Amino acid sequence: MIEDSGNYLTAWYDQMRLVKWQKVLHEDKFFKSLEGIRTEIELFFDPTDFNKSSKINPDNWLLHVLANQQLNLIYVLNETTELLKYQKSIPDVQQYRLKNNEGKVNFKAFQEKLYEIYIHYILSSSGLNPEIGHSYKSGKGFSKEVDILLKFENCSYNFEITKYYDGFKEELLSLATTILEILRNTTFKRSMFHEMFSGYFAFKTRNAVVIRKNKDTFETRIKNLLHGYRAGGDVISYPAKIVNEDYKFDLEPAFNKHFEQNYKEMLKI
Repeated sequence: MIEDSGNYLTAWYDQMRLVKWQKVLHEDKFFKSLEGIRTEIELFFDPTDFNKSSKINPDNWLLHVLANQQLNLIYVLNETTELLKYQKSIPDVQQYRLKNNEGKVNFKAFQEKLYEIYIHYILSSSGLNPEIGHSYKSGKGFSKEVDILLKFENCSYNFEITKYYDGFKEELLSLATTILEILRNTTFKRSMFHEMFSGYFAFKTRNAVVIRKNKDTFETRIKNLLHGYRAGGDVISYPAKIVNEDYKFDLEPAFNKHFEQNYKEMLKI
């Protein structure tokens, strides 16, 4: 049995080592890299970024990945650490401004900057020589920074790298992070919260406004349910299932295994 760690990175590492042993994944190339993944993350980030006792930064998407502990997320972490290793070889890498003056990672822009580093890696791996830190004067006289400058066959090419903004995805991630924080705070008052109940919310359309408008409803219902466990008593009241034209939302005791039997069907919504 793994003892609870006060650090999400350590907890993720310990859990993956256990999975590696249980599923005999010793030859899997990603699970072979567990130590390297942890080390690279520890070297780059501030240790407090992953402390459970610290206030959660809602922009820290990596914290959500670590806390989730799903096996397939090891690919995300492996790719992230590979890019962190690669960025050390980029001349003038400070131009990416991955950290602020205090040495803390700017998580709001971090994912977009990693994508820029990925494009740099792709071009470099193709035998080209991408350059960063350049700028040019616009027609109005303003200085415009170039994401990547590439010189090829006596011509110069400017690469503008833009992150596609998905409002629905951003709102969904914000909701998931909020619920994660609610559950995290509960663990200090009563352990094994994940055995108390199961639940889901399933949106029928990719509408960010629907998430934003109903966020308080989800939070309140989960908080009330958890309060019932903390308060004790003979009966725990579960909120009624909500089914409307926008979404489905339900909570119920974990021991009835309803969600384990129907989870794939839920995902089709």
